Amino acid sequence: MNIIKYFQEVRRDGKIIEENMSVQDLIDEGWGVEQVTTLRWEVEGKKKELHNSAGILAEVLSDRSAVVGIFTQGGNDILKVINPDGTERLTISNNQLLNGDIVKGVFEWFEPASCNSGPCFGVIFKSDSTGNIYQLDIDAISGQVISERRNM
Repeated sequence: MNIIKYFQEVRRDGKIIEENMSVQDLIDEGWGVEQVTTLRWEVEGKKKELHNSAGILAEVLSDRSAVVGIFTQGGNDILKVINPDGTERLTISNNQLLNGDIVKGVFEWFEPASCNSGPCFGVIFKSDSTGNIYQLDIDAISGQVISERRNM
């Protein structure tokens, strides 16, 4: 399996956020808020780069088999799973089957996943109609929701 190494996020101002940096590290550096527009990593010794001028919120899966990102495109936030080679594996629908109902919403940010088998990730999803917030665990191979928890 190809694994992702040396993951970095590049902000619009050119400052590089290393994978091991915390929010507190950014504050300590005196960095203000700025959008991330480029992701960089290595796989099998080859450098990869993905750019989105409107912004990206991203993280590497814990098994390092993919990058997940919320990409701002045309005023919408789109959740994608990216293969180590930089190609798109999946786009996750903003219509989710939750508690037996189709819920239209938006993916907001990532949270630690509660799943521990296979490549998966945790993400916060907010319903457009009710404002309800759900924490979803999503399988990074199929794109299916593994578990859901309504937070509010």
